Amino acid sequence: MKKNIFKIASLLALVSFTMTSCDEWLTVYPQTQIVEENFWEDKNDLEGVRYAAYKNMASQVDKMIIWGDLRSDIYKLPEMVTSSQGNRDNFYNIIYANIDTTWTYYDWSGMYSTIGYCNKVLQHGEEILEKDKQFTRAEWNQMKAEMVTMRALSYFYLVRAFKSIPYTTKVVNSDRDKEYFPQLPVLDVMDSLITDVEKVVGQARNRSIKAQETKGQITNTAIHALLCDMYLWRASLYEGRGMQNEAINDYKQCIYHSEMSLKKLKEQFDEEQKSLGAAFSANDFISWTNDSIYSGEPINFMYRNEIERARYGDVSLIAFNKIFGQGNSYESIFELQFNSEDGRSNGTVNSMWGSSAGTHLVTTLSPNIKDIRSWFSSWDEVGEAGTGDAYCVKWLKVAPEFDRSTLGTASPKITMEGEIENYKNWIVYRLSDILLNNAEARACLMILKQDVETNKKVCRRILRMLNRRWWVDFVNTTEVEKDLDKYVEAYGEASNTADANTYFTHVMNTRKLEFVGEGKRWFDLVRYAERKSANDDSEEGMTNMFETFMTSIDGYKTIMSRCDNLWGLYSPIYYMECKAYRADGKVLNQNPVWNKSKYDR
Repeated sequence: MKKNIFKIASLLALVSFTMTSCDEWLTVYPQTQIVEENFWEDKNDLEGVRYAAYKNMASQVDKMIIWGDLRSDIYKLPEMVTSSQGNRDNFYNIIYANIDTTWTYYDWSGMYSTIGYCNKVLQHGEEILEKDKQFTRAEWNQMKAEMVTMRALSYFYLVRAFKSIPYTTKVVNSDRDKEYFPQLPVLDVMDSLITDVEKVVGQARNRSIKAQETKGQITNTAIHALLCDMYLWRASLYEGRGMQNEAINDYKQCIYHSEMSLKKLKEQFDEEQKSLGAAFSANDFISWTNDSIYSGEPINFMYRNEIERARYGDVSLIAFNKIFGQGNSYESIFELQFNSEDGRSNGTVNSMWGSSAGTHLVTTLSPNIKDIRSWFSSWDEVGEAGTGDAYCVKWLKVAPEFDRSTLGTASPKITMEGEIENYKNWIVYRLSDILLNNAEARACLMILKQDVETNKKVCRRILRMLNRRWWVDFVNTTEVEKDLDKYVEAYGEASNTADANTYFTHVMNTRKLEFVGEGKRWFDLVRYAERKSANDDSEEGMTNMFETFMTSIDGYKTIMSRCDNLWGLYSPIYYMECKAYRADGKVLNQNPVWNKSKYDR
């Protein structure tokens, strides 16, 4: 056992060094012959590096947030002085598009290290299959599916953050070799990612015995979720470039993989329900009417909240507590795991959000007492609505406390003070992701005049399902309307006769509130801008996005002018990467909008 631990530690240290060496950043260095020739002996060696891929991705949560969320229409800096003034100043500059390539926020080497681990496993799998007779073809196929998907997920983060990126599936093992991999156009990278992942569909596990393995590792449910997400992104690229037939096909593929992910998630749920037997509590879930989204199957695994006695201050937030408090819920698809047993804490979410002196971000959202999501995303520092900075407390250990004297009124006072928890999992995909991707694809198809009535029906069912489960009325305390085809004006939902653009706006507004504090909103806005952009240098899509979504941000016109064109919505490449390429006579093209560091001139 000690031998295996030493071997794994040695290889991981070497892989980490070769992917992040300070003077040759994206050069792929050769592994030393001693490690390579002695490491790969049995499946435990593959398992060790596979584990490292997951662990390394978990170390990149800060990048996922900064690249995917920080610049969006949801956040601003708090009025109170933070205990980390340096980060506060930098985040201010990022939000207001004073971006510099020397900031390590844009160092992508950590994500490429995850890719390196995946490539290592994929390179040596067949070799181990020959050496280790205890290692079966079925086990290797499962592991291969995991690593192909993890690699694609890592690249997908890079594509959404940087657009044009170096891409390789190769590992260099010869001491004589050293390679630079050229940047590829975004569509070329997306084509490769989708093709690779499509090849491993159905080859991963469906479920493991332990919840932290089912939700903390790539399953068939997660593979379909990633494909759903990638097809939606590529469809938007196609649509912007006038490739309408290709866009329509990819929107349909997004819907297909959303439905397949739903099917696999339901299979996980049904198997778990059987295993629990009498211990299973069906009362935790909502029974919708007209809720079939795929193949006539109901979604009977969506958590409910007990709000029938809300006027008396008796509210049980089952959905919130299961999804965000407990983690690895039935609605979860893939979560990066954090726990005290192996020393992995997720302090990033507590520094970005919360209500302490170290909190970097507050939200721009207006509190809405009737939407439970609002309680966790727009409450002020003393625990009340609308009197100060609006804090996101989604990642704290928190429960609402009611001012008894205000109960029975339309707007009772709620306190949302909470405690920091350092081991909250980071949710990459959950049920709401695949449902809202499905709804967005259908709204886009409606705009493109494709099967309008069917797409409208399913889109509105999804939106009503996701929004109604968080709704509460403190005066007329009744359950939410279960019939998803019935329009209820009081809920503020789109009517059955609303047009395609109204439904699309409703999708974007729902995404905004549903995913506060989950690292996704800026990517949503960039995807929208791509859909409106004829080419990479287009100003139209960037301007359209700002004028449609960013007008609530103070100084948004200044931010818009600094972004200049579509490239301005993407991140700059860390200057050391460009410097390393130039040192060996190679070219790594910096983002043209942010090419203003002295090191890039």
